[in-house]
Amino acid sequence: MQRILLSLCTGTLLLFAQPKAQAQEQPASFKRNLIGGTLGFGYSTDKNATTTSEGTSTSISVAPVYAHYLSATFAIGASLTYAYNKNENSGAVNRNEYNLYSFGPFVRFEIPLWQSRFSIYNDLGLYGSYIKSTQETDSVHSKMDYWGAGAFYEPGLMFRLKSNIALQASLGRLVSYDYQKNDLGYSHSFGIRSSRNGTEEFRIGINFLF
Repeated sequence: MQRILLSLCTGTLLLFAQPKAQAQEQPASFKRNLIGGTLGFGYSTDKNATTTSEGTSTSISVAPVYAHYLSATFAIGASLTYAYNKNENSGAVNRNEYNLYSFGPFVRFEIPLWQSRFSIYNDLGLYGSYIKSTQETDSVHSKMDYWGAGAFYEPGLMFRLKSNIALQASLGRLVSYDYQKNDLGYSHSFGIRSSRNGTEEFRIGINFLF
């Protein structure tokens, strides 16, 4: 619970903090277009003391992105994401893996950090998704397709390496809502990021501005 509250407070601070140098004037020739992408990876473990079962989760994702800046600190864009996730457990379900494809628009607010090349970006977005899932137990091998949609808030750190090249890093989505539907029914979920044993997700990226 403490980790969840800490993550929530951190994200709120990143979104609403106003650095002292934010009042600087907008550059006369700032770059209006951004094209790039991020690579994400994660690993976590989970042990159940009651059942003595142990599980691991491994994930990787690739997300190309395009954004158009309406001002030096505000942009609208869209991203396409592919993600692979595998969960293995010593309990009843031995293996569960899925391939996810999603696409959607987002808006980005950037907060410059004083006179440095660093800034905090805050992405608010919507997405539609398709998931192809496979589940294995000792006696059953089943496949299921899901369609879904959702919304998210993701804060991160950006570093302007040059005027036309920027690096970025984040710990993934801080707050998210997800809806999924398959032939058996549907489900809703709302989450605030929390850490377990290991790194759930870490995203790094490079962007080109022009």
